[in-house]
This record gives sequence, C-alpha cells and structure tokens, in this order.
Amino acid sequence: MQYKMSANTAVFTDQPEAALEFYRDVMGFSVEDTEWGPILDTGVIKVFIDSRPVEIDTGDASPYGLVLEFVVDDVEAAREELTAHGCKVFMWEGAGQACVMRDPFGLMFNLWQGA
Repeated sequence: MQYKMSANTAVFTDQPEAALEFYRDVMGFSVEDTEWGPILDTGVIKVFIDSRPVEIDTGDASPYGLVLEFVVDDVEAAREELTAHGCKVFMWEGAGQACVMRDPFGLMFNLWQGA
C-alpha cells in the first residue's frame, strides 16, 4: 500500500464556531463555505473544521485536535494493514467520507481514497 500526504487536514473540535472565528479573525485565513462545511485556506493546505462526535470508543485519548490526511488507492485495504500494525479506528464512514485513525505513536489521520 502506498500512502501519499494530502493537501487537506482537519481540526476536530467540540467548539467549531470558536475555532472558525480564531482561524479566520486571529490567524487571517480565508474561509470557503462548502458542502462539508467551512474550509480554511492557509496558503499551503486547506483546513476543515469538523465537530462530529467520534463514533467508535477505543478507550484512548480524545481525538480532538489536528488530523492529517493521507490518500490511498483502497481505504478498506489500508484499514486492514494499519490496524494489523497497531492503529486504532476513531471514525469510519467508508470511501469518500471520514476514515479517521490514530497510529501507535499518537498521530491522527484521515484516509482518503483517490488517485
């Protein structure tokens, strides 16, 4: 399986309005309204603000915070490979949706199926 860094990332938070105001008003990022909610343009990466609750309770630390994104050819195959190597699933909606995991070292990331 090949993993490529995406130009997208997300901030998972239970305070989406405050996060949007901070990144827009304090940090000066422009905001684009999309079907997935507001996206912040930092000039290098796009940042999604996501406030959905975690659907899978792993008993691990809170998933709130920065979530990077990796692009893979097959999210289901990647899930199998990564869980076999100690990663934990926090939210899994399938290809084209949120597929959030945490690796054994604490890195939170979303898997996105694409080219």
